[in-house]
Amino acid sequence: MKNLSFVVLILLTACSTTKEILNENLKQYEETVNIPGKSKNDLYLQVNTWFVESFRSAESVIEFSDKEAGRIIGKYVFTYGKSLIRSVIQVDVKDEAYKISFKSPLIKNTGQDIDYRNVKTNASLEIINKEWKALSASFKEYISRTDNW
Repeated sequence: MKNLSFVVLILLTACSTTKEILNENLKQYEETVNIPGKSKNDLYLQVNTWFVESFRSAESVIEFSDKEAGRIIGKYVFTYGKSLIRSVIQVDVKDEAYKISFKSPLIKNTGQDIDYRNVKTNASLEIINKEWKALSASFKEYISRTDNW
């Protein structure tokens, strides 16, 4: 009987400490798009403008910008329910193409003093990926438009 109790205790402990295996593919998203007729300089200026117009949170900021290299990196923060989600967004441009990538998602509950922490569930990563894809689509639409002012 003692052996059975011991086995049950070990199984309960093992079950309670089992962690969800995170889908590594959901921790990042990347898309490369060709934009015929757009120079690297034009794309770079549009990327900067899009960042300014799209980043609504005070925590969403451009952290690095190099026109010569055609690279802009920032932190993007959005709210989902009672959580803030922060991730890194990077856009690289060259003549007639760009690559947009999202990575390093972190989460924190609003109204708490705790700092951002790693995302621990695939359900949260799926929500984050959905937001990244929507933001990427918004970016593509913005970059693809033609302004003839």
